[in-house]
Amino acid sequence: MAKNLDSDKTGRKLVLGVDDDHMIISFLSTVVRGENYAFTSAKSAEEAMPIIIRDRPDLIFLDMHMPGKDGVELCREIREKMTEYEAPIVFLTADHEEKAVKQAIAAGGNDYLVKPVSPNSVMERLKRWLPEGPQKKP
Repeated sequence: MAKNLDSDKTGRKLVLGVDDDHMIISFLSTVVRGENYAFTSAKSAEEAMPIIIRDRPDLIFLDMHMPGKDGVELCREIREKMTEYEAPIVFLTADHEEKAVKQAIAAGGNDYLVKPVSPNSVMERLKRWLPEGPQKKP
């Protein structure tokens, strides 16, 4: 079950992790919260979409391959149905082939990390895509 929170109440930017692997979610939670961002998670695309609509995360880490609707389909749905929502989407996957990277970017993704993911690579993406830091602008 997702642990949702309203990022406006914490005053911190919200990062969403979407992955069916509990270990990846736990890892992302530790790294992201360690950098002082708020974090929430979903274990499937179906669980993620209501969170995205309601909480409007500032950045999404999205697993490319999940049971049911995969990350590429979810990304495409976000970009097509929520045209005003421009939060960066960083794909996470074990698939390192160029075709997969192109597919993720074509769906509307902004970046791509190959698993296993290091804490440094997650922190680098946070700084790249949220350069103003973890705090919301007043």
